[in-house]
Amino acid sequence: MTDRPPNNGNEPPQIGAGRTMSEKASHAIETYILEQGLTPGAKIPSEREIGLMLGVSRTVVREAVRLLVARGLLASRTGSGTYLKKLAPDRLLSEPMAMLLRNGVISAQHVLEARNLVEPEISALAAQRATGDDVLSLGATIDVIVRPGVTNEECARADVGFHLGLATTTDNPLLQAILVSFDGVMYDVCLKSYVAQSEPREQIHRHHMAILASVRDGDPIGARRHMETHLRQTAVSSKLLYT
Repeated sequence: MTDRPPNNGNEPPQIGAGRTMSEKASHAIETYILEQGLTPGAKIPSEREIGLMLGVSRTVVREAVRLLVARGLLASRTGSGTYLKKLAPDRLLSEPMAMLLRNGVISAQHVLEARNLVEPEISALAAQRATGDDVLSLGATIDVIVRPGVTNEECARADVGFHLGLATTTDNPLLQAILVSFDGVMYDVCLKSYVAQSEPREQIHRHHMAILASVRDGDPIGARRHMETHLRQTAVSSKLLYT
């Protein structure tokens, strides 16, 4: 291994904006992992090599690696080195998605376009499979939005919870995993809408209730249509328009 690990002809990952040097370094290590196409079990460069590559101290690198270990991306083996870890099943999509978002490979716009393709069908499938308990749970989740004194953050969490709940109602673990992988961006987009107050909470609640009514009635066509309408409005209110 040379002082600067190979980068397929590209420049070394750059330290970007962040709150601390260790956070910036952890993002740069993620970029290196993505660019090199490393797979679970692959050994990453040593602290010294990463420090030379990024132009930071070994102390910064050590803390950056600890952050990635805490997130479950890396595993340190005493006397052996640090390796890319195999993700748990519930993180197989969500953590790589988060890495891609953090490193600018995909954008919120990309996620919104994907949601526009996936979520209407999730809603339609939920309408075919929802139980009475599912409907009650979804209703309780979304009613938080119009509860007096609720913060924008609580509204955004409830909003995302409703969408994740629909995916859970499908009884399809792959669809659940896909929606979970979107949840960070979904929360940011929802919060942006609530903070900007570009659409009244009552109106957002009505959109969700229209979807829920179709799910309750076993109407997949209506559920699909109402979700499509809701996502279009979400794109407009968050200023992330679909093309």
